[in-house]
Amino acid sequence: MVMAGESFDLDFSGAKTVAVVMSQGDEVRFEMLGATHSIILDGVSESSVEFNIVPFVGESSSVKTGFVTLDTIAKVDLDMDGIVEINVALYSVDEDGVTTMVFQSLADESTEDVDPEEEGVVEPDMPEWKSTVLKVIAVCVVILVVFYIFRGKKEEEDSGLSAEEEKEVDDLLDKAEKEMKDE
Repeated sequence: MVMAGESFDLDFSGAKTVAVVMSQGDEVRFEMLGATHSIILDGVSESSVEFNIVPFVGESSSVKTGFVTLDTIAKVDLDMDGIVEINVALYSVDEDGVTTMVFQSLADESTEDVDPEEEGVVEPDMPEWKSTVLKVIAVCVVILVVFYIFRGKKEEEDSGLSAEEEKEVDDLLDKAEKEMKDE
């Protein structure tokens, strides 16, 4: 059964991630890699979507099939060069089969200009002073824990006696003090 749906144009120039409410048969078109590409929703279930990818529309390209569930992301390599250009995710499906699809462009993210020492580095979300305060607090906690551990060990090493033996020694010392006072 062929269903004619609505067509939506995605514009990744402002935002790299775009959400679109779609139903079976709907299509999104977008410009990337110097050409127009299309993704068409082919089948919708209560927790997944099957879609057709038409890369390089009008250039006799072959249709590829994709599949995504509520807890997965489809990584699409439009030009088959081993580099993912777009992520496709299913955000929600309602009881009528209306979906919210999320499309994320990765095409402009180049790894060629990345400094190898900077690769994988995530910029901190909090101001530098908060990070410094948290580090100081962490160091203080570690120092306190180490202090209490060694303090407890030192007290154990000093006496070397069990609680009963310590009580006997205290009793003997008290008795000796009384005898000295009596003399």
